[in-house]
Amino acid sequence: MKIVALDFETADNGPDSACALAMVAIEGGTISGQKSFLIRPPRDTFRFTYIHGITWAHVRNELIFAERIPEIEDFIRNASYLVAHYAPFDRRVLYNCYSVSGHNPPANPFSCTVRLARAAWQIYPTKLPDVCSHLGIALNHHDAQSDALACARIAIAAQEAGVPIEMGLVGAPTYTTFNKSKRITKEGKQCWPSTLTTTGYSMTELVAQMGEDNASVLAQHIPVIGYAQAGDTGYFDDAGYPTGSDWDEVLFPQIGDLHAFALEISGDSMEPIYRDGDTIIVSPGAEIRRGDRVVVRIRDGEVMAKELTRQSARKVELVSLNEAHPDRTLDIGEIDWISRIVWASQ
Repeated sequence: MKIVALDFETADNGPDSACALAMVAIEGGTISGQKSFLIRPPRDTFRFTYIHGITWAHVRNELIFAERIPEIEDFIRNASYLVAHYAPFDRRVLYNCYSVSGHNPPANPFSCTVRLARAAWQIYPTKLPDVCSHLGIALNHHDAQSDALACARIAIAAQEAGVPIEMGLVGAPTYTTFNKSKRITKEGKQCWPSTLTTTGYSMTELVAQMGEDNASVLAQHIPVIGYAQAGDTGYFDDAGYPTGSDWDEVLFPQIGDLHAFALEISGDSMEPIYRDGDTIIVSPGAEIRRGDRVVVRIRDGEVMAKELTRQSARKVELVSLNEAHPDRTLDIGEIDWISRIVWASQ
């Protein structure tokens, strides 16, 4: 069986901004080949140089993603699985880069080494450096070649530990804003944005109407879970970014935050602002101001959606969206993360 581990580095918040890709082939339980290259992204804006060290000067004369597709497909040909550490991220970048290039993405199923590592060794947190430290794997983190090689070695080690690659499978991305059963609330209110109702477009079709030449506003795949699950362990890292492989995905117009995520509301605790069946889009990268509606997770795992009324160096004051529930004042030390709600399906 052939497996290909891969790792992307991106230039900015856009999932179409791949600037480096590394791939490592595994056959018969051993590493059989490696390939890595830089990619010229569609924009010269580099926001993540401080993470991976890549600048526009490094890539300005490199091939664009569309020109790299033949060698990518040649390398992954006959691969039973593609594997990545936090596979939803790399899959989202891969699919968006293919979409912007006007091509259909590879059909190879994705497996996630986050899930494999948790199943094999119960490692928490499960960031790549944590797993590599546990297994004694050398790592130059955010160097695409080093990350992909580490991912391949984790996949091999997990299989040797009796955890098959199938245990890391990531579910197929969904291409609707939410399940059909949740498009109508219990009051009969449509959950689709009025634009979609009026035009008859699906979200995917609406995104297509934006035009292929405007890459900065094309669709991105956003991970989604139920609001009630957001308090469980394993769904967010320490920065409040979605992690793990148990998320579904929604297709949404590009919002400029690669770490954005969606929560499906259940119950009536946030009525009348958000109702059962609504979906909210949350952006960890968005600036938060007084009066913004935010999602907050505190140290004991409680998650709440409220309105920010005041934030100081020591405390955060929040007003409930439902009069039946109390306002909250939290010490900064109590808060895991706080992120702004940027869209709701009302």
